[in-house]
Amino acid sequence: MTDIGMSWEGDLLFDDSGDPVIVFGDDWVLREINKRVRTTNPDWSSHPNVGADIEEFVGRPNTQSIGKQIEFSIVKALTVDSFLQPAKIKVETVPTTLTSIAVLINVVLASQERLVTQVIFDVKNGIKEVISEARDMKPLGRQHDPVHHTVTDNKYMLRRGL
Repeated sequence: MTDIGMSWEGDLLFDDSGDPVIVFGDDWVLREINKRVRTTNPDWSSHPNVGADIEEFVGRPNTQSIGKQIEFSIVKALTVDSFLQPAKIKVETVPTTLTSIAVLINVVLASQERLVTQVIFDVKNGIKEVISEARDMKPLGRQHDPVHHTVTDNKYMLRRGL
């Protein structure tokens, strides 16, 4: 499949000459995952059921149950039209603060499981940040010095590279 490229923030991408960037293969899959996670139904009139609707969780408490519901919503959005097979997706939610949840999305691409994106979701304000795979070493929570880091409080505080 091919389509116009989008940034992780949802903006259309253009090359140096001003033409839209065309994505295909794994880049298209990554773009589609990002689009679906960020979409509230029925934002895409031609595909009214592909969104994860995670904005529905704004205003709810940051609980394990909400985390599981977010995981289910994302898996549903990625499988609703057979875009991806459920066995090729792993979505994990990890509370990082009292109001923030890290959502880690792992997908099998080209027979290899990869952490393709991470969404920082805030139960007060919605999606705070989408971290693409290319930014794999960005800290999730508080800044720290990895050279002098001696105790791991939470294995998800730093991006995991697969």
